[in-house]
Amino acid sequence: MRKLSDLVYDTLLSNAGAFFSAGSSSYITGADTNLSTDGLTKKITAMLTQRDAEGNDLDLRPTRLVVPPELQTVARAVLESEYIAAQTNLPTGNSLRNAVGLEVEPRLSNTKKYGTKASTKHWYLFAAPAASPIIVGFLNGQQTPTVEFFGLDQTVNKLAVSWRVYFDFGAALCDPRAAVRSKGEA
Repeated sequence: MRKLSDLVYDTLLSNAGAFFSAGSSSYITGADTNLSTDGLTKKITAMLTQRDAEGNDLDLRPTRLVVPPELQTVARAVLESEYIAAQTNLPTGNSLRNAVGLEVEPRLSNTKKYGTKASTKHWYLFAAPAASPIIVGFLNGQQTPTVEFFGLDQTVNKLAVSWRVYFDFGAALCDPRAAVRSKGEA
């Protein structure tokens, strides 16, 4: 099952066809892209206000914040803190508390496996899986490995059994409007 996760994150990090790009509003760069309450608020707003060519709202709702382990403390503070210190005469409640779910994924910063594609600063915001930011497909819909058993050989001089195990799957990036990658610059 680790191979499946490896493929999904390799596909995500490879950014095939410039899936995450400024042109599709799915890649955010600049000084304000660090993970913070302001940064996350901007990304959530950007996803919620996406429209098609005719001006219709796409109704995309962010559901998952995906971060490398190096950003998990900041992410938990942003999403789980009850209060955030505010300027004078402003409320102190955390309007982002539990706004989206949090996933901490070590593959995002694994430079040994993914090289320069991985980063300790990049973070991602995804809409619900039904919006299809990433598609994972399985041969014949089989979502678990296939195990084939070959019994004892009928030859008297050979006592053996064997198994064949295979798992056919693939992953692809689908709709760039359903995901946002933030560069997380310092």
